[in-house]
Amino acid sequence: MSIDRFAQINNSICNKECLSKSMVRPKQLGMTLIEILIAMLLGVFLLAGVLQIFINSKQTYRMQEGLSRLQENGRFAMEFISQDVRMAGFFGCLSNNFSMANVENELNDQSDFAWDIANPLMGYNDVDNTFAVISNVVVGTDVIAVRGLSGDGIPLIAPYSDAAQMFVDPTFNADCPAGSATTCHIGEILMVTDCSQGTIFQATNTTDIGGGSGVNVVHSANNTFTPGNSPPATFNKSYGPGSQIARLQTYAYYIRLNPGNQPSLYRSELTTTGNDTNAVSAQELIEGIEDMQITYGVDTDANGTPNSFLPANNIIAANWPQVVSVRISLLARTIENNLSANPVPYDYNEANNIMPADRRLRRVFTTTIALRNRLR
Repeated sequence: MSIDRFAQINNSICNKECLSKSMVRPKQLGMTLIEILIAMLLGVFLLAGVLQIFINSKQTYRMQEGLSRLQENGRFAMEFISQDVRMAGFFGCLSNNFSMANVENELNDQSDFAWDIANPLMGYNDVDNTFAVISNVVVGTDVIAVRGLSGDGIPLIAPYSDAAQMFVDPTFNADCPAGSATTCHIGEILMVTDCSQGTIFQATNTTDIGGGSGVNVVHSANNTFTPGNSPPATFNKSYGPGSQIARLQTYAYYIRLNPGNQPSLYRSELTTTGNDTNAVSAQELIEGIEDMQITYGVDTDANGTPNSFLPANNIIAANWPQVVSVRISLLARTIENNLSANPVPYDYNEANNIMPADRRLRRVFTTTIALRNRLR
């Protein structure tokens, strides 16, 4: 083959291959602006859906958590109140025969709210801003106070009692912290009973007898004590076998704003401080309790069944000993706000469709408590 012919064939092959290469499209190297905008829009729709699911799930969780805490708070509040109210007027074996005619009161200032045993149960209805028995009570709510002895009565031992002192079983100091066995009950208000009579007084000194065989409880007229004992602080009543001694307890339940400005159930308790001073001290129990309304079952025919339920302001002094049951209604609310899309109306204390100013959830808890020590 000649050189010229070979060159022609070679050029022909080259032209075909070059033409074929020129007809192949190049690979895509990027996205257009329109494609980017469409992708972003689709992404926004997907993200909005995910966020909506997350927000709904979180709101459902907040509501369920709020309702759970609301239920727990209402139940615990009722349990606290019920335990103390049902034991109102417990004075050991003197409970069924309790009358101030059978009780010798050696205390100074016998009518003070903190230790007024003449009124084992007392209520106050819809208090106003002049109410001073307990401080900082929310206006328009009720207050209930109960008094009685602690359940752990300690027996007296021979020679039992004389005009100036009690002789008590050594278990009297069993609850004392280490190192304070001879001082931990000094200043406490105590009551000794023998089922037919009782004497209430303040202990001014306690000492061990005979190396721990007993405890000597003294009740002098020491004027540094509060309330102190009336001079000459000598008992007119005497006590023998079967007599017991126990500490006086006073509890008051009411609604008060806590430091976080949340309404809470508070309890004030008779407390001895500094081994000589008695007063009621406040303790927050359950937050989120917004209101408390109480009616009292009065038994006017002495058959153990209340004839009517009345608020405290409708009960005269002579009828308080006839109260045999207490009906308590608590209004509890969630701690967190904005749990609902709109304010949720509620019914409470015979008022219907009360419209709150917030978006909390509320529940009403009601129970009737029988006073064990007034049922025959």
